[in-house]
Amino acid sequence: KQWYQRRVRGQILTSSSDFSGLSMDAESSSGMQKLDGDTIKSVCSGQVITSPFSIVKELLENALDAGSTIVDIRLEKYGIEKIEVRDNGRGIPLGDRHSVALPHFTSKLRTFSQISEVPTYGLRGEAVAAICAMANLHMTTKTDSDDLARTYKYDQSGAMSEIGVSHNSTGTVFVVTDLFGKIPVRKSYYQGKKGKDQLSLVEIFLRGTALSKPSVRLILRHDKHVIWQHT
Repeated sequence: KQWYQRRVRGQILTSSSDFSGLSMDAESSSGMQKLDGDTIKSVCSGQVITSPFSIVKELLENALDAGSTIVDIRLEKYGIEKIEVRDNGRGIPLGDRHSVALPHFTSKLRTFSQISEVPTYGLRGEAVAAICAMANLHMTTKTDSDDLARTYKYDQSGAMSEIGVSHNSTGTVFVVTDLFGKIPVRKSYYQGKKGKDQLSLVEIFLRGTALSKPSVRLILRHDKHVIWQHT
């Protein structure tokens, strides 16, 4: 017979039957606690948005899903200070803008059974919500039916507030600032050599995208300098 030993509060347990006699005091004194909603969101979002590159990838794929033929990507300080992804796609309809940054809101999927039929890059409805938890997010968008483009700010929960209008043409601009501002260790990690590595990863990804989407013009800028472009 195999015996198991475990020390609990100074007592040696030698069989499963010994556990039945324990009081609930051990449970009540446990250090295990359920995390609050904001902490859960931050932890989970940190698994989706892990680096500046992951933001560029998600926003570029959204731009391609919107039918863009030009995507201009601008980074400042390797994306830690600012990431801007500007496209000339269809824009986001007025009725969808309030849910753009809410988790699990998507226009590309209704049930799991449809997952094999989804023709787009994105489908989960997690990326923009995760960005909000990791950084500050502004979005400017215009559809063909809009008179003017409108700019919105999204808070950490994904809630939207309109902050003005602009003269942007049809398409969408996402501006991400202060990435990992609430996670100083991760922010400092990408401010040195690792930041340069992120810029290289973005360029490699864009080169690969250009091969699969030769009709799309892609531009990569860093600190106002053009790093690479495909025309």
